[in-house]
Amino acid sequence: MSEKANMAVKLEPELRDRLQALGVSKKRSAHWLMCEAIKRYVESEEEVERAKSEALERLTRFEATGEYVAHEDVDAWLKSWGSKRERPAPKRSRTWPT
Repeated sequence: MSEKANMAVKLEPELRDRLQALGVSKKRSAHWLMCEAIKRYVESEEEVERAKSEALERLTRFEATGEYVAHEDVDAWLKSWGSKRERPAPKRSRTWPT
């Protein structure tokens, strides 16, 4: 059995009642609903943090090299998707003017 840690959550009475009613209608315990909600929230926030980190890495790379892919190159590539003349993904080849 996996190890679990106890944590306390204080809820307003109205929210507690709503949670219990939802548990009844879903045939789940209020505890299960809280664990599921927390798990989903943490996963969502972790994804936000991963995306933010990736964006910062890209910005750092751009600032160091000046290389980028122009919007019009990406747009032309996307418009070619599914056609007989589908283009390969554009490469980072442009350098930002200084």
